Amino acid sequence: MLEHYCQPGVEGKSAGKGISVEYGLFPSYKINADSDEKSHLQANEHLLISFKIPVINKKRTKFLLGVRHFREAYDFGRIDNGVDQWLFKNLENKTLKNTRLTAYLCRSITSKHYFGLKGEAVYTGDYKGLVNLDKRYRHLYLAGLLGVKPHAKKEWGLGVISRFGFRGNMVVPFLIYNQTFNDRWGVELTVPVKMMLRYNISEKSLFLSGLEFASRFYSVDFLETPTIGPVGQYNIQRSEAQLNIAYQQRISPWFWGELKMGYVRYNPSIFEGVQSEEDISFEINASDGLFFKFGIFLSPPKSFFDK
Repeated sequence: MLEHYCQPGVEGKSAGKGISVEYGLFPSYKINADSDEKSHLQANEHLLISFKIPVINKKRTKFLLGVRHFREAYDFGRIDNGVDQWLFKNLENKTLKNTRLTAYLCRSITSKHYFGLKGEAVYTGDYKGLVNLDKRYRHLYLAGLLGVKPHAKKEWGLGVISRFGFRGNMVVPFLIYNQTFNDRWGVELTVPVKMMLRYNISEKSLFLSGLEFASRFYSVDFLETPTIGPVGQYNIQRSEAQLNIAYQQRISPWFWGELKMGYVRYNPSIFEGVQSEEDISFEINASDGLFFKFGIFLSPPKSFFDK
C-alpha cells in the first residue's frame, strides 16, 4: 500500500521564502522622549537578507538551517535641544542589527497530522560586523507546533514559543490557520502576530492584506555623547502594528518579487539603562505614518519538495 503523509501549507498559499532580500523605508515622522520637545526623523531605513538551506528533504521529514540578518538606521533631519534628546543624537550614528541562526524540523505523522520544531539563537544590538556572539546580545527561542490538515485547502495548528534572554524569559501560545475558500480567496493566520486575507489573481500573482505585529530588542552602547547625557549600556525595546497590503508576482519558476505598503502604529518604546552612569528608564514616542517595502525572493517550485 502506498503511504501518504501530509505536507504543511494549503493550495494557493503565498510562496515560502528560501532566499530573500528586502528594503524598507519608514519616512518622515516626529519622535520624542519624556520632554515636550519633538525631534524630526527624516527616515528610518530597513534592510533584510535571509536564506534557508534544506539539509534533509524527504517526503515525510524536512530539516532546514537558516540565517536572517536585519539592520536599521535612523536619519534625523532635526534634533531639538530637550534634556533627553541626547538619545537621538547617539542613535543617529548607529546601525542596529538583528541576526538569527535558525534550525527547522518538520515531520509528517499521518495523512492529516504533522509537527514542527524551531530553535533560534538571536543576536540584537549595535555590534560591529554581521554578528556578535556575546551573551549580552543573545536571545534563545524554542517553538513547537502540532498541525492538522483535514484536506488540501485547510490546515490549522496549535503551538507554543519560549524566549530566553537579556529581556527575561517568556512563554506564549500561538495558533495557525490557513484556508483557501475558492480559486481566488483565502486566509493566512498566525495569531497573534499575523492575520492576512489573500486574493489570488493567478498562479503567478496574488495580493495579501491585513495586520502584522512586530517587536525588536537591542542592547546598545553609548560611549561618547555629543551632548549632555550619561554614557553606558542600554536596552531598547520597540513594538509596532502594521496595516498593510502586499503584491507578489512570480518572475520565473524560482523567483518572486514583492511590493508592500501600509500604515504603521508605533507603541511607546522602552529605553532603560543597564550599566550606565545614571539609573534611566523612560519611554520613546513616535508618530504613526506610512511605510514602503520592496524585495525579491527565491521560492523553489512545489516539485522540488515532493521527493
